[in-house]
Amino acid sequence: MAALLLPLHDPIDLAEQMAVLDLTSKGRVSYVCGVGYRPEEYAMFGRDMRERGRRMETCLQALQRAWSGEPFEFEGRPVRVTPRPLTDGGPTMLMGGGSRVAVRRAARFGMGVLTQGGEASLESVYQAECEKLGITPGAFIHPPTDTVTCAFVAEDPNVAWQEIGPYVMHDARMYASWMGHRPGGANLTTAGTVAELRAQGYPYKIFTPEEAVRHIRTTGIFLAQPLCGGLPPEIAWKSLELLRSRVLPAVS
Repeated sequence: MAALLLPLHDPIDLAEQMAVLDLTSKGRVSYVCGVGYRPEEYAMFGRDMRERGRRMETCLQALQRAWSGEPFEFEGRPVRVTPRPLTDGGPTMLMGGGSRVAVRRAARFGMGVLTQGGEASLESVYQAECEKLGITPGAFIHPPTDTVTCAFVAEDPNVAWQEIGPYVMHDARMYASWMGHRPGGANLTTAGTVAELRAQGYPYKIFTPEEAVRHIRTTGIFLAQPLCGGLPPEIAWKSLELLRSRVLPAVS
């Protein structure tokens, strides 16, 4: 899940849902936690955006206590969350963000980091904070700006771009409008048309099965967002089926 905007949720309700999903998935679901940046979302959930940092830390503390299975009190409520998750200490969680505040918070809570841009020194800040706290650093993922963050597989990319292009273009435009003048991240583009988006080659790309195999062997990852931009499931399934039947067996 990327990203889980933790301050917008009741952490006790979330802790139970995440524990159940951890059990049913046998620990295969992980999370990138973010504070969010859209005032509209905070208004919709009745949360004070000015308190999002403090709320994030309150929620993280509550999740960690909840997954112990022991009773405690949260905001005046008696709490005991069951079942306990399969993963010791709870599901894998990374901190999302591109600021020094975010990476230092990740260190304090024993989390790894996934950035979406930000200064190049963030990893050093994270490592120094972990060392100061005496904890082992987690993963630190700082994608370059040309990372393919939304990949699809198609037998004929020309045909697929005709189907998928308008949806990923909508996705790109919406993210650009939300981000405003913030520094560029790995999922942002200045492309103004589907043709420009395709020619750029990132962050949206449609691979043939053979190209997808080479991409995974080169980068080690394949980032799929099957329903990106409101893509209809019947179109998304075509890509997922090719990923399952032609790509994954070749790299397993």
